[in-house]
Amino acid sequence: MEKADEASQPSSPPRASPTARRKWLFRLLSMMVIPALFLGTLELILRACDYGFPVSFFLAREIDGEKVYLENAFFTRQFFPRKLARTPEACVFPAVKPADTYRIFVFGESAANGYPDHSAGFGRILQVMLRDAYPGTHFEVVSTAMAAINSHVILPIAGNCAGHEPDLFIICMGNNEVVGPYGTAGVLGPFSPSLHLPANGGHGRERLSDSDESRASVHSQRATRPGQRGV
Repeated sequence: MEKADEASQPSSPPRASPTARRKWLFRLLSMMVIPALFLGTLELILRACDYGFPVSFFLAREIDGEKVYLENAFFTRQFFPRKLARTPEACVFPAVKPADTYRIFVFGESAANGYPDHSAGFGRILQVMLRDAYPGTHFEVVSTAMAAINSHVILPIAGNCAGHEPDLFIICMGNNEVVGPYGTAGVLGPFSPSLHLPANGGHGRERLSDSDESRASVHSQRATRPGQRGV
């Protein structure tokens, strides 16, 4: 009887197979939405655990009820190994620049920093000279210079400083473009891409030939012999 009753019941209509469009939509959702949810959740967990370090040069803080910006001691870890990371010179300035203030940012390397004694950096000397020459104006001279850095590091620093109401940028750099981070002879990171020289009035590009490279090597060795100073 049970078999007869089952046979007498109407059969359910067959399920329609998903169309190709729905298949691709499901695949796209699987490839994009699921990884995005996973990475977003992971990011929230890491932030809640205070994992990692900020990569901006300045950090917003509050001192005695006033909002200020301080140097980020971990900034150079994105360019240097942990043991070789440089620490910026200590600085503090108001988040909102007072109306009677002239704000100057100094960029550079060890020469601008005054390494190994920050007090010998020309930024501090400049601030004293400006204070004596213009007693009616308040000058803020913020030095971002550090030893062993180059333009690969200074560029993001300058971009960060541009958002803090600067009146003047002073740049003293160039010594570390070859041996600094990502330099052609750097020892602290990967090399930069090979440079090309313009040819035919700048309408084409060609690399140095072997003979040109050998002549350049000879001139470099002559320029750096003991008792001589290279350019």
